[in-house]
Amino acid sequence: MKEKLQELDTETVKNSLKNNKGLLAASLIVLLAIYIRYIPASDMEYLQALDSYLIYRFSQHIALDWSFPALDFMRYFPYAFPTYAENLGSFFIPAVFYWMGPFLFFSYLEWAQLFPALMGGLSVLAVYYIGKEAFDELTGISAAFFLATIAGVMHRSGAGFFQKDPTSAAFMLISMYFFIRAWKRNSWYSGIGAGVALGLATTSWGGSSMLWLLYALTIGVMLWINEDIRQLITAYTPTILIGAVLAASINHDRFWLTDLDFLANLAMLGFLWSRYLVEELELIKTSYLPYYTPSLSIIGLVTAALSPLYSQTLADMFISMTRRVTRQASDTDTIAGTVAENTPVTLGELSTQLGAVGVSQAHAFLSDPYNVLLSPLTAIGGLVANINGAWPLAFIGIVFLSTTIALMILKKLEFVEDTITDKQFYRIAAVVLVVWIAAFSLVFEDPTPGATFIAAGPAVLALIGGVGILKTLEEFGERKIEVEWYHVLIVLWAITNILAASAQSRLVFLASFPTAFMAGYMFARVIRKVRSLKAETSTYLASSASILVLDILLIIGLLLSGIGFLVAVVAVAILNGLGFVIFNDKEFSNFGLNANTINLGLLGVIIIVTVLVNLGSAYSAANSLGESPNELWMENLDYFNEEASEDSVILSWWDYGYHFQSLGRTASVADGGNLGYYTDGERIPYAIADFLASDSPEDYGEMFEKHSVDYIVLDETMIGKYSAVSQISNRDNENFDTMMQLSTSDNIQDSVTESNNRTIVQYSGQGMQAYVPVQTDGETVEISSAPTIESQEFRGQVSCVLTDEGVQEFDVEQPLNIDGFGEMCVAENPYFSITNAVLSGQQGFGMNSQLVLVPENIVDSTLVRLYLMDGYGIDFVEEVPEASNDYVKTWEVDYEGL
Repeated sequence: MKEKLQELDTETVKNSLKNNKGLLAASLIVLLAIYIRYIPASDMEYLQALDSYLIYRFSQHIALDWSFPALDFMRYFPYAFPTYAENLGSFFIPAVFYWMGPFLFFSYLEWAQLFPALMGGLSVLAVYYIGKEAFDELTGISAAFFLATIAGVMHRSGAGFFQKDPTSAAFMLISMYFFIRAWKRNSWYSGIGAGVALGLATTSWGGSSMLWLLYALTIGVMLWINEDIRQLITAYTPTILIGAVLAASINHDRFWLTDLDFLANLAMLGFLWSRYLVEELELIKTSYLPYYTPSLSIIGLVTAALSPLYSQTLADMFISMTRRVTRQASDTDTIAGTVAENTPVTLGELSTQLGAVGVSQAHAFLSDPYNVLLSPLTAIGGLVANINGAWPLAFIGIVFLSTTIALMILKKLEFVEDTITDKQFYRIAAVVLVVWIAAFSLVFEDPTPGATFIAAGPAVLALIGGVGILKTLEEFGERKIEVEWYHVLIVLWAITNILAASAQSRLVFLASFPTAFMAGYMFARVIRKVRSLKAETSTYLASSASILVLDILLIIGLLLSGIGFLVAVVAVAILNGLGFVIFNDKEFSNFGLNANTINLGLLGVIIIVTVLVNLGSAYSAANSLGESPNELWMENLDYFNEEASEDSVILSWWDYGYHFQSLGRTASVADGGNLGYYTDGERIPYAIADFLASDSPEDYGEMFEKHSVDYIVLDETMIGKYSAVSQISNRDNENFDTMMQLSTSDNIQDSVTESNNRTIVQYSGQGMQAYVPVQTDGETVEISSAPTIESQEFRGQVSCVLTDEGVQEFDVEQPLNIDGFGEMCVAENPYFSITNAVLSGQQGFGMNSQLVLVPENIVDSTLVRLYLMDGYGIDFVEEVPEASNDYVKTWEVDYEGL
């Protein structure tokens, strides 16, 4: 050991760092990724989201007690829940990692906060190796950086998001790395590694289904291309078989060998082996091999299409696979239809989460004076992000890589030669671009005017502008057509994951990984291109960049000084004119600069701006994350944890079940799993929705006795969630009732006016204005007469207000009737009441008030009467003051009143 240390002289260390500079850079990016994702932990006492608490509770049990219960009696009381039916990897993997060393330094809660960030860092490292293996080290480093900073993964891999997603995603990427490595190097060992990682990913999260489908799709495409059959045998066989056996052995209730994911891949594996054997055993002539896959595919499709005639099981599988590929729902699951993450993502949301425009809000999380000083810079960064954020770069990268693969196929078919001109390349790229935009537009179908241009326009304009500049400056040349066929996997990964996000917004998380990777691929191309520019081109670009930088500095200075817009425009125009005069027809060599220096300078500017813009976006995304539940909820949960009886059972909306079980240490009737083990008929959320939407809550005594319900708990968000309650109660996502809320300004005093000796509070929202007369007795503020509501389409008075003493009617000649809602009543939001808003102003902090518009046909519903009317008319419940605080309300059930 001593001799080894003596050999480590300075030169050896320098050479070692030089030879491993890529890995060193990647390691620093991984640390950056973990740091960014851990930012929310500074203000975090608990965890993010809701499902995190279920995983935390079981994973902690495994780590600290070295056991795993077969049944969980905290869930779906009194039926319990069979724990083997969950994704077991999400419980066991964090616990195993915990006992590999972190148990010496962290409590399990601290570990649960840190673990998602570590998995995010592991994903970044995996992407680096994928880029290095598939392309080169620069691509790997660039892709790792974009993944470290992309906003789309931040909310699902940030501190406290102790969920399935970050764990499974890391192993999915590791599987992809080993699969590409096995394909490239014809390595069975790498194939085994891909299978093990796929199995672990499958045991952790249902989203791993995307990787199973990607592998099957890739094999299908490669069979048609008729290339790399032998290498794919080596890569695909152990990946699928080991992945399936491992997942089925660990998590047989979630994944089994009869599942569609495995059967589809097994069919592809059989197809692949048949193609390999007919060539290896010379069963057909070599000249006929290109026709083998098309012929067998046609026979297979005809067989599948006719399957209802001879096998209903096969027919069901075929129909199910078709629906999955085309993203059609296999049934009408009304509950899933009320979950925001299951709704399609808009193109604006997609480009925001996958891009870097969030940098424009980064200054908001800084203290003064940095907030004021940096706000103009971040605003400009938001504009620049439309070109150098991950999303626009990835959009262009998909076009470039797809064009390269298309040319390789054309070369294989002898339509083009080994070498083509850049002009020919960009002609084909234009066709690929049109096809990509068409597919993108058709799949998303966003009704927002100009949505496609907002999402794809900046990338397309940047591509056209860049090609135009290269053509004008005579940077076009010739290029050799060559591609590694495993690049097909990369392209399919990007296209399928991005387009899949059109079905469910939660899939934007998975789309973030190929988006970051393709951004890294494109950014590496840009860097290499700039590095090889001719001296004349470098001179032109350097002068233009210099003027642009001066423009930006001038704009920032003028904005900070408060100078008007017209003056700023004139000043920028003068600066650009002077720049043109100074740099026109001048060589940079006159300034003591050569082409290499200029290129390095350009590279420096491009890299620095890109790094700053994407870092700012990541910082903004990380700081926007918060923990759950809030302090008002904790007051309620502390009551159940410390004061309520240990055998208590809570009935609440299913969202909050995991909070009750993990933080309140109290059993609940329902939770976010929305399952129905050991129950008759429909799942329990349907019964809860029926109860909350009913105008006869006393009819549900049997349900209360069946589940031994002791308490009912509702919170302020149930006002907005009434639409979900109504949808589930009606068993229809299209036909439902809803309540609307209008709000005052943040400080209610700014919304109060005096008119004709009356005090009027003004509310706004939903395209409406409400004018509410109020009166006070010195302690409370109440609505005194009929509020007036107006919009561009209507104006009228509301005839009733909901109070804890019942419905107060006003003498209104013609009550307001809103199309689609009918006649309305109003109610104060109990937490954001006028009284609470006024008191907050008196105590030195502003708080708004919120007015709830309630359709008359739901005024008698249980939810409205419990939360908005303080339980009025429901005799079998009594409010628990110690567990209520206006935001959260708790009622104890009196069975004698039922």
